[in-house]
Amino acid sequence: MSEIKNKKLQEKLDKYKERLEKVQEFVDKVPVCADFIIKHEIVESVHNKICEQYKNLYFGWGVHRITYDETKKITNYKGDDYIGMTLNHVYINHLSLYNRHNDYNIEKYVKTYHFFDVLNTTFYCTDEQLPAMLEELHTWYQQARKKAAADFKEEKKRKLEKELEKLS
Repeated sequence: MSEIKNKKLQEKLDKYKERLEKVQEFVDKVPVCADFIIKHEIVESVHNKICEQYKNLYFGWGVHRITYDETKKITNYKGDDYIGMTLNHVYINHLSLYNRHNDYNIEKYVKTYHFFDVLNTTFYCTDEQLPAMLEELHTWYQQARKKAAADFKEEKKRKLEKELEKLS
């Protein structure tokens, strides 16, 4: 009886080890997202969510890695040179990040990408571009948060001045 249990446990252990080896192979492709991939034991497929946060920049919709073909299209992209490519994409939602519509010159800060969908504020990049792009997004986010806070204070000040004016 014990021998049967040991055999079953060993089979289960071998399968788990095999899966973790695939996780490690995936981590090697996108090491900047290693913590998330390892935590969720993600193995590579044609569409993976590989990250939710970089430093203090939270991506509410996640960073996704997709292998594109004729059935998967990049929104607002002209051409088809990306067919067969594996690209990571990051959607930036200003409202969820700092409660404002202004993008605070994101294009000035983020330069490393394959395609930037300006209409949807979505960046697409290769695995090789991903670390630099995430760092550029983080740098942009730091200044955007400061500017958003300053704009909020300025708006509040104007509203209070108007109220004070009405009371005078």
